[in-house]
Formats: sequence, structure tokens, C-alpha cells
Amino acid sequence: MNKVRPSTAPRAWRRWLGNLISLGIAIVFCYFVIGSLLLRLLPGLMPTLSGQFPMAASLWWQPSAPEPTNNDYLALLGDSYAEGVGDWKAEQVDVTTPSHSADIIHRLIGRDVLSFGKRGASSAEGLVRLPALALGAGQCLVFPSLQPPQEIVYYFYEGNDLEDNLEFIDERLGLSVGDANIGDASMDFLAHNWQDPGRKPCLLYFGKTIKSLIKTAKKTIVHRYGATVDEAQPLPAPNLARMGSEVVTLPATLQGPALDLDAQSDDAAFEVFEVSLASLQQMLAGVKITVVHLPSVLSTYELTGPSVTVEINDTGSIVHSSADVASRSDAICRRLREITVSSGAEFFDARPAMRDLGTREIIHGPRDWTHFNRTGYTHLGETVAAALMNDKTTNDCGQLASTE
Repeated sequence: MNKVRPSTAPRAWRRWLGNLISLGIAIVFCYFVIGSLLLRLLPGLMPTLSGQFPMAASLWWQPSAPEPTNNDYLALLGDSYAEGVGDWKAEQVDVTTPSHSADIIHRLIGRDVLSFGKRGASSAEGLVRLPALALGAGQCLVFPSLQPPQEIVYYFYEGNDLEDNLEFIDERLGLSVGDANIGDASMDFLAHNWQDPGRKPCLLYFGKTIKSLIKTAKKTIVHRYGATVDEAQPLPAPNLARMGSEVVTLPATLQGPALDLDAQSDDAAFEVFEVSLASLQQMLAGVKITVVHLPSVLSTYELTGPSVTVEINDTGSIVHSSADVASRSDAICRRLREITVSSGAEFFDARPAMRDLGTREIIHGPRDWTHFNRTGYTHLGETVAAALMNDKTTNDCGQLASTE
């Protein structure tokens, strides 16, 4: 007589389920353990790639950083200029060596300086999202808790900050330049998304770091082996500048002071800046804030010749009158200062000091012409440090445009 054997299907199903659960636990465990170790150690071992790591991971590797429990420090906010991107940082081989203006300010004013800057940051990111992430890093358990700063310096870079604000309006708010509710929508977005990020970024830090490193590696490979060049397209004309009694050739397609924006775009972009500054003041009530106006690359030099070739949207170029550069830069400064002073923050125009040095020597490049080199960042740090030590409550805009 044949015996009836119990079905093995339920047992096999439970075995497969158990294996899947074990695999999931192992993946999650490895993600957090390996991710925590790499985020804590790699920024110090790879200083030239520090920008590819989340700010929470790279904060404490800055030469001028304070002790985690000390809040007697100055926070430097902004985009890549506050991060210190450029030839000087690219040459850094040790995290203890100075690499940008924060280190110069630290040495001259005798206070710790911590940069919250990140390349590509709009005013909303530079003034709200990045400080909130830095101050909330302790929620991630693997990073030390950071006390609020006693003072803040924000770098406003006229070369692309207004364009970045327009991108924020389009991509984050889903609005257009002509919409009437940009200010209210910006305030609402910042309050509900960026002022208090919570623990959610902690879960994404490692994955975003790996993605960023892969993206950087791809760019490096393409740059190393070259890219296809369309020889049928005419090359943009070089830009010319006077230095002393000589005329020097600058690279073509350099950043200018938002020459492609119209009045309506200006209004929208500055509205994002105004709302973001107010949000920062709400987050860190009572903290002294100084907005520093940085010149674009073309605004830094005494241009000669009738026209200049200006970079547009990181990919193209357009020809403008040389005279437009200085006058447009002055107009941006006046608008920026008006908003800053009206908000109760302090203002400093770094353009004249950087322009003065730019009439005597090259302070960008030679590899990265979008940012200052060592000479430029050193002079910027010295200029900002002098302004901070003088403790001026307001500062007028200088005039780059000729009055003749």
C-alpha cells in the first residue's frame, strides 16, 4: 500500500522567504555599516574629491573647522566659491593644508571657520538647505552634532546665482518666471522641505555618494580620452583684458554677471534670495549675517575691445558689449544691497578689491577658469577678513562701470 507523503511546497516556500529576509537584512546591514565607515573616513583620505561627499561627512575635515562642541565659529555659506572649488583646492594633497578663503579668514581673524558651501547651490540651498543639513548632521548618529554658529558670511556669486535661483523656481516650485506667487511658494517650500530635513537625508547619504563618485569618474574618463569636436562650428572669440600696460588674452566663454536675464527674471531670482535670507534669519534668530557680493569672472578684469564672449547655461555662449559687464554688475550690486540691508543683515561688496587685483594679475585658472586660483582665494579671504574686523554695519556698492 502506498504511503501518502506530506507536501513539501509550504516548507520550500518558507525556506525561500527566510532566505530573502536574510538577504534583505544583510544588504541593509552592509549598507549602513559600510556606508558609515566610508562616510566617516573617505573624505579625509580623498581631499580632492571632498565635494562628492555629503557636507555632513566632509565638514570635520576642513583645516579651519571648530571642535564639534564649540559654537564660537563663523559659518561660510554659498555655492562653489564658499566650498573653495578651484585650482588651489585641486592641488590639495592633505586635508590639513589650506585650500581656500575660509582658511585665510581663519588665520587672520583668529576664529574657527566652517564652510557649508556646495557647488551649484542656489540662494535657497545655500541659505537654507545646506545650513539645515549641516546643523542636523548629528541626527545621523555617525556624525558629530554641530552647534549653531555665532556669525554667518554668505557669498553671493553674480556669475550664476541668479540663474540657479531661476532653476529652483522651475524645478522645485514648478513655476514660471512671470508667476505672481513665487515668494509665497518659496517660503512654503522651504518651511516644509528644507528648514527641518529630519533623518531622511541620513538614509540617502551613502547611495548619493556612490552615485556622485561614479558620475565624477565618467566625466574624468571622457575628459582624459577627449570628446568629439565639431570642427564645422566656429570657435568663440577670446576675451581681452588690460593688465598694466599690456593686453592679455583670456579664455573664451567666461562667466559674466547674468547678462542674459531680463527684468522679469531678475525680479523672480531676487525674490528667491530675499525669501531665503528671511528663512535663514528665522532658523538662526539673532545670528549676525553678512552678505558678500563676489564678482563674476569677466567683472574681475578690465576688459578691452568692443565685445566679450559670455558663457550661457554652462554649455553655450553669447557675445555682449564689453561695457555691459561692469554696468550690469553694478546694477546687481545695488539690488542685492537693497534687499540685504532692508532685511537687517550686513552687506559687503568684494568686487572692487578683486577687480583691483585683477588689473594686475590673473586670479583665475589656469585649469579652472570658473573659480579663483590660490592668489584669488587668498585675496578674497584677506578682503573679507578686513571687512569683518572693521565691523561695518553697512557697506555701499563700489562702481566698476566707467563714469566717462
